[in-house]
Amino acid sequence: MELNENNEIEKVAKEFLANKNRKACYDVKAYNESFCDEDCFVQEFDEDELTALKSLREKYGKDDFCKHLEEVFTDEDELYDLSCGEEIIDIDLDRPNYQYRFSRYDLVNGTLDRTEMKLVLNDNCYLSLLKLCIEDKGMNMNKLRFADKSLYDLISHYIYWALCDEDRFYSMDWPFLIVMDEIMEDADKIAKEHPEFRSIGYVGYYFF
Repeated sequence: MELNENNEIEKVAKEFLANKNRKACYDVKAYNESFCDEDCFVQEFDEDELTALKSLREKYGKDDFCKHLEEVFTDEDELYDLSCGEEIIDIDLDRPNYQYRFSRYDLVNGTLDRTEMKLVLNDNCYLSLLKLCIEDKGMNMNKLRFADKSLYDLISHYIYWALCDEDRFYSMDWPFLIVMDEIMEDADKIAKEHPEFRSIGYVGYYFF
């Protein structure tokens, strides 16, 4: 595909993203005492909560406002759920992230059981994946391994991380496959408006 066409795909993809209806979520950083390390949790806040958190930050300062979260989250269970009880050390209120729908199909006793997963992708990752799915209507996680290894590794990391327990142990007994539902739906919408972007026939990737 020629360079100018790639530029046109990127332009259309960026316009689509700018107008896409998405709900923001925010990184909640917490201290894991067991590993003496930081964990990052992704949480959605409604407008009232977001306004209250920003007011709290203005009142106590960026370094200390997380010590007073009980002023916003008065329910102990709700506060616990923000970080699974770990000490919250920061909430990034200035750089929202966005979650996208994926499906995980677990092979359980010969039957595929579907579970919806929501994974966080920043805008650069979203756009890179969207362009691949626009061009190749048959794009999937297996192909992505060869089309963009770094993106494949990132998404795989998020998937396995979500399946680990609070002690970071992975113990799932069932094999599974991943389907990129939302990104493929978005790509099909763009390809319907711009069929010239979609490759015709066989689309393969070099094995390495």
